[in-house]
Amino acid sequence: MAIANGADLKAVVIGTMPNGGQHINVFYYEADFSEEQGEATVVEDLTAKLDNVYGELEDILEQSMTFDQYAFYKREPPDWVWIGEGTPDITPAGSGTQLPDGVAAVMRMYTERNKTIGRKFIGGLREEGWTGDEWSPTEVTALGLFLAKWADDYDPREGVTYTAGVYSEVYGFQDATGVVVLNTIPGYQRRRKPGVGA
Repeated sequence: MAIANGADLKAVVIGTMPNGGQHINVFYYEADFSEEQGEATVVEDLTAKLDNVYGELEDILEQSMTFDQYAFYKREPPDWVWIGEGTPDITPAGSGTQLPDGVAAVMRMYTERNKTIGRKFIGGLREEGWTGDEWSPTEVTALGLFLAKWADDYDPREGVTYTAGVYSEVYGFQDATGVVVLNTIPGYQRRRKPGVGA
């Protein structure tokens, strides 16, 4: 089936931490198309986009972390309908000791609607990237490039734009404003092993 102009899209990045816990982040885009695009084309486009975004982190992520799958959906209220999956081309290459799974870099992307804010927690970072109470300059640079690319629209070809933003169940899709914030102090997000807990 085709993806129409104005469609809301969701991309889920699924990774595995060294101890078997999952690391998942979700991205939202709105289709700004001059004409409909096939689902397979959209999957291919967004796979390339996510590879480019996460490519900024390859050198700072602990090398035993893996990226397993991209899963893509389109909004058909009240549901998100699966349209395909992509294979990540991401190879973490950081050597050293991984921080505990829950320790993460925290970043925010602001939208046109007050208090509708996108957040990302980036795990898989290393003790070597933590200087004192803050991320090292190398980590801050890589994370900043990731953040900028996350908040940036994607134009793979003429007439096709994927507008970055946040999806709210109450207010719908909200465009990113370009205002982004990276916390230089490490944060924490609970991570759960598959099959453990509710």
